[in-house]
Amino acid sequence: MLDAAAKWIALALIALSVASPFLARESSLSFQQCQSQYEANTASQEQIKNLSFFIKRVIALRCTAEFVRTHDAAITAVATVLLTFVTGGLIWVGYMQIRTARAQLRAYVFVSSARVANVADGVPVAHVVIKNFGQTPAYKVVNVSGFALDRYPHPPTLNLLIRNREFSAPGRSRSVLAPTQSEDSIDPARRPPLRDEEKQALANGRSIIFLYGEVRYVDIFGRRQWTKYRLMMGGPVGVRSDGALVACEEGNEAT
Repeated sequence: MLDAAAKWIALALIALSVASPFLARESSLSFQQCQSQYEANTASQEQIKNLSFFIKRVIALRCTAEFVRTHDAAITAVATVLLTFVTGGLIWVGYMQIRTARAQLRAYVFVSSARVANVADGVPVAHVVIKNFGQTPAYKVVNVSGFALDRYPHPPTLNLLIRNREFSAPGRSRSVLAPTQSEDSIDPARRPPLRDEEKQALANGRSIIFLYGEVRYVDIFGRRQWTKYRLMMGGPVGVRSDGALVACEEGNEAT
């Protein structure tokens, strides 16, 4: 859509640069007087009389030359200003085309699927699959996730954000994702197995599990990108037998 708009803007600028001199000439009183006198003097000449309107009025070589000679300084100033606007417009159109091309070609890494296993027996384990949905590779891909279990409705003070220092933690791996390539991360919750009362509260919707995280990567143009995700189980969406999660209304953002 941006490409189409840029093309129309470029065409409009070209049309404006072509039409402006003719509009200025036609609005000039001296040109109108010159052309009227010229047509009156040549009205009796059959050869001139038979000339088309395009030759007599649009080109009007004699009166156009007189108009240019009389308004030489003004025409130069207007042409300079017009050229500045046209050049600026073309630069903007080129920038928008480059921006659109980059947006179409860059990597887009999102969560493809996510679930929590071992909820019923053992320590909960988060399985998050991220995938590059873009057309070019994603470099230095880092996916950091977190796990939280709390009552529902959960308190507003519950922290569901990944801190910056977690991305530079020792042993944190970085990978490259080619277009359509996926990566599966398995992250056991840093807590003991769920107690029976916690399992019951989760099944009854009185507690909720959040799986949240952030993916950071660099696209082919060297620009840093990120994707934040927040998924849930229990609470208003219940618990599914396969451990599948549902996206939250908030916390899912991306560049």
